Amino acid sequence: MNSWLRSLTVLSFGLIVCIAAGSVVAGKKKTGSSLSTSLCGKKISTGVKGTVLFLKGNHMPSPGKVTGSPAGVAREIGFFELTRTDQAEEGQDAGFYKKLKTRLIKRTHSGKDGCFAVRLKPGRYSMFVREKGEWYANSLGGNGEIHEVMVAKDSVTEVQFRITYAAVF
Repeated sequence: MNSWLRSLTVLSFGLIVCIAAGSVVAGKKKTGSSLSTSLCGKKISTGVKGTVLFLKGNHMPSPGKVTGSPAGVAREIGFFELTRTDQAEEGQDAGFYKKLKTRLIKRTHSGKDGCFAVRLKPGRYSMFVREKGEWYANSLGGNGEIHEVMVAKDSVTEVQFRITYAAVF
């Protein structure tokens, strides 16, 4: 009887967790009345996959203060020929670009959870997200390369793209 009651308690707890997290059916999370799949599990053989995260507020580490977690967001993503700062026209704020003088190679979107996966040929690219009507990237290489992403033959490069203009560090 004791083991039966323990099993029932564990099952009940699991049910409560599932309800709190949202219904999950065959790997799909129910959101409202429609089902949407995450791109985190999409299989590609060569290219880039990862998440787009939005950070806002105070992220300064301090004793006894929790800063919160970045949230996955849906965004348009552009992979351009490797772009240096001298090949881009600065936008409204740091990290924003009005115009890029390099060629757009591929455009994709991240899902509501921030996940994306895109097939790309081996090479060096600059990755941007569309934000406030401009292209955004906040990472620079030693020679002014904007958010460089390298793709090797028969491999997948994993990226965590952080949108940080609304955060303080």
